[in-house]
Amino acid sequence: MQENALLRIGKVIKPHGLKGKLKVLLYTSNPYKTTWVYLKPKGGFMRLYKVISIKPLKGHYIIGLEGIKDLEQAKSFVGASVYCKKEDLPPLGEGEYYWYQVIGLKVYFESGEYLGKVTHVFNAGSSDIFVVRNNKEYLIPAIVDVIKAFDWEKGILWITKMEGLL
Repeated sequence: MQENALLRIGKVIKPHGLKGKLKVLLYTSNPYKTTWVYLKPKGGFMRLYKVISIKPLKGHYIIGLEGIKDLEQAKSFVGASVYCKKEDLPPLGEGEYYWYQVIGLKVYFESGEYLGKVTHVFNAGSSDIFVVRNNKEYLIPAIVDVIKAFDWEKGILWITKMEGLL
């Protein structure tokens, strides 16, 4: 499997319990539809695992994977990246996007003035925030008053210049 067909969705923090479960920090809001994941340990090879259990625990998830049955096996995955196939992601609704789709977009004001490129996305509770960098760093809230259009084909995000935005 080529890595560009995969999306990094998390990182293994530590083993959990004696039966090979993993404590994972996930970067996805709905991991319950994930039935297969790839683990890539630091310096190791990527391998496919079937998800047999998943449950939230204090901001992380406890995941059981077929083939990882004890604490010693689980320890070998600490620090490993967790991936899923992009094609396995749930379909999006109208006006929705995945963060990985936004990263790399060029950001322009409606006037045509270039602001920079989206380098990172995070959630601030009430909305996503796009981190845009050029010579400076700008935090752009993903709200209706600011975001005007995504041009996915051209790789452009059009925004409105609001008072106090920059």
